[in-house]
Amino acid sequence: IKVYSDKSCRICCVITGEKIEMQGYIDTGNVLADPFNHKPISIAEKQFFENVLEKINDCTKVKYHLVPYHSLGCSNGLLEVITVDTMYIYYRKKEKVIHNALIGLTGEKLSIDHAYSFLVNAQLI
Repeated sequence: IKVYSDKSCRICCVITGEKIEMQGYIDTGNVLADPFNHKPISIAEKQFFENVLEKINDCTKVKYHLVPYHSLGCSNGLLEVITVDTMYIYYRKKEKVIHNALIGLTGEKLSIDHAYSFLVNAQLI
């Protein structure tokens, strides 16, 4: 916990009226941006959003789209991205509110020790 404490935060995403809460980490190495509107993209474990997304029949409600990316261990790939209505970031006793935040969904675990399940794009802080 001491390792992550400086950049640890709490996240609450509101999508179609439902709240999804996760432990987050401010990722200074995340510079991922949507190639069309240049908005920063944060990354979340997809499992946290599955129940809400299963209830949505129309993917346009969450502006579902794919974004090309590259990272360590992946020279190129496509990331599923959704737009949440509102994202709240609770970091260092402050609350940051982002409307229409972009969230990339990954099926992989982001933290081996389960310390966090959400990588906040540092451009949002």
